[in-house]
Amino acid sequence: MTRCAYCGRPMTGCNAKSGHFSYYVCQSLRRHGAQTCKAKYIPAPKLEKQILEKISGNILTEDNLRELLELSNQEMDKAFESVKCEQNILDDKITDIDYRLSNIYKAIESGNFDLPDLSPRLKELHKQKALLSTKQTELKTTISEYKVSNMSPEQIAFYIKDLKELLDEAELGELKAFIRNFVKEIRIRDNEVTLEYFAPIAEMNTNKRVLPIVQNGGR
Repeated sequence: MTRCAYCGRPMTGCNAKSGHFSYYVCQSLRRHGAQTCKAKYIPAPKLEKQILEKISGNILTEDNLRELLELSNQEMDKAFESVKCEQNILDDKITDIDYRLSNIYKAIESGNFDLPDLSPRLKELHKQKALLSTKQTELKTTISEYKVSNMSPEQIAFYIKDLKELLDEAELGELKAFIRNFVKEIRIRDNEVTLEYFAPIAEMNTNKRVLPIVQNGGR
C-alpha cells in the first residue's frame, strides 16, 4: 500500500541495527543502494502519526465528506434510476405473461382447447414468470440497500464524529486496519505524501490529496 513516489517500488518498515528506531524505506534503496533511488529513510512513528493527523484533519472533515457524500449520492441516484427502469421492464413482462395465462385459462374454460394441448405452453409461461419474479425480488433488495446507503447530512456528521473517536482511541494496529479500509495507496516523496483513497462513505468514489508529511532529511 505504501510506495516510493520516485521509483514506484514498495516502501516497507525496517529497524535500525540498535533496534531502537524504525523506518520506512524504499526497497530499491534498501536492496541496491542510493544510486538506484533518491528516496530517504523516513522515521516510522513520525510518518504514521502525521498520516493519521492528516487523515483526521484533511479527509475526515465535514466539508470534504459532505462533498464526497454528494458525489456518492449522485452516482447512487444514477444507479437507482437504472434499477427502477429495469424493475419497470420486469413488471411489464410479468403483466404480459399474466395476461397470456389468463387468455389460455379462458380458452380452456370455454372448451375451445383441451388442457393437454395447452399444458406445455402453460408450463413455459409459468417458468418464465418464476425467473422474472426472482429477478424482481433481487431488484427490490437492491432498492432497499440503496435507501440505507444514501446517507443524510445528519448521518454524515455522526459518521465523522465516530471515525475521529476511532482515530483518537484505537491502538496502532487497529488504526492501520482502519486506514486499509479506504486508503488505496500511499506514495511518499521526501516531505510529501500522496494519499489515493476511496471515500469512506462509499467505495465507488475515489479522490487524491497531496499532503505535507515529514521534514526533508536523511537517515
